[in-house]
Amino acid sequence: MSVGISESALSRELSRNANDDGYGAESAHALASQRRVTATKFSKTDERHMPIIKKGLLLDWSPENISFRMKVEVPTSHSATPLFITVLLLTKCMEALCIRIYPAEALQRW
Repeated sequence: MSVGISESALSRELSRNANDDGYGAESAHALASQRRVTATKFSKTDERHMPIIKKGLLLDWSPENISFRMKVEVPTSHSATPLFITVLLLTKCMEALCIRIYPAEALQRW
């Protein structure tokens, strides 16, 4: 009788989610939910980048300059794209915050 999935996927499901009583859908779901909660989350940004981003924004550096500086100070970075996006988002947040706190000065600056 075929269940519509490969033997390796079925074997993996049984080995990961079977307990002493055998396999049960409810217990398998509970185990999967528990693994999901305790799993290590992947983060595209590294905490080592945040001080560099904040300092660069305070010095009015462009996102390109901040990205270059991060490559120099933290050379183990895997991808510049998520970092560049983080810098752009932080820049937009700081601009929005500046406009809310100092509306007249922000309008005169631009």
